[in-house]
This record gives sequence, C-alpha cells and structure tokens, in this order.
Amino acid sequence: AMPAILAAAKKFGIEVDEAKSQDAELERRRAIALSLSRGGDSLLSGGLERRSANTGPIEARSADDGKLHVSGYASVFDRGYDMGMYTEVVQRGAFIKTLQGNPAVHLLLNHSGLPLASTLNGSLQLREDSVGLHFDAVLDPDDPDSQVAYRKVKNGLMQECSFPFRAIKQAWSDDYSERTLTELSIDKGDTSICNFGSSPH
Repeated sequence: AMPAILAAAKKFGIEVDEAKSQDAELERRRAIALSLSRGGDSLLSGGLERRSANTGPIEARSADDGKLHVSGYASVFDRGYDMGMYTEVVQRGAFIKTLQGNPAVHLLLNHSGLPLASTLNGSLQLREDSVGLHFDAVLDPDDPDSQVAYRKVKNGLMQECSFPFRAIKQAWSDDYSERTLTELSIDKGDTSICNFGSSPH
C-alpha cells in the first residue's frame, strides 16, 4: 500500500519524507505481526484464526454401507496466499503435533450449525500428507443437515474448505510481508466446507 500512497502524494505535489513513511509502514506491520504472534488480533475468540482454501474438488460419494462420504483438504502446504498486509504460508509439518494429540474437531458448513461429523466419534478422520491437511468424513444419510451438505458438495455448489487454528509457532520476514506458520493447533475447532476460500490453492 505504501508505494501507492507515495505515488499519489507525488502526483498532487505533496512533499513526503519517504524514509519516515517507510519506517512508519514497517512499524505498523511489526505491530500487526506482534499482535498476531500473541493471538490478540484473531478472528475468533480464544486466539483462533480462520483460513479458507480452494483446494480443488471436494469428493462426495455414497458407499455400499449406505453412508455418505465427503473428503478433501482443509489446508495445503507451501503455497503462499494473500492476507492483505502480508503473504501467509502453512509449512509442511504444521499439523503433526496437533494431530498426535487427537484433537476434537467437527465438520461444519461455513463454521456454523450442528456437527456433520466429528473426530470425537470417529466419523471425521484427519491426516497430514504431502499436500496438506486432509479430511475424510462419514455422514449420516438419515440426518437432514448431512443430506444438504452432501448434495451441495456432490452438485459442485460448495467446493472450498476452511479451518480455524491457533498459531503455536510462526516466523515473519524482516519486513513483515511474509508469515510462515510452522506449528498450528486445531483442537476444539472445525473443518468447514465453505462457500468461498481466501487461498486460491
């Protein structure tokens, strides 16, 4: 944003001390990075942040057992996405520790409503692979909410995912333009099938 502001100032003949402006911008970025590092600027209570991803088609299939299966990726690794002030990357290995702790996670639609599946009863399976955080959910065919979710995915109306997290370990570039998430917690959160994702990947 700063180069655009400086260019606009020059266009209108406004004298701007570029060095001071750049220092002020760096200080603003540093303050935001510090707030995120402390969990103070979260989108959800409890230090949780939310990220969405367009990870390619979510698969919906019915099985011989009559159950409805939905699977896809809640997050992908090593692919930067724009967060406005900075570019963010989830690093491979970010979910290993939280998955080892058997986190309590629900499958939801757009982060709301009653659970469609859950790690608590085994109907939601989560694993980290070479691509990202993969989920596989078994939905109850008699549950009206599950029927709606399954149909939306199967008909291609909902094909993106999102997940809230707590950043346990992270790193910032010197100018605070890049944030790398190296360890995340997803306990007591959700994996959501959502309308639109913030990550194009």
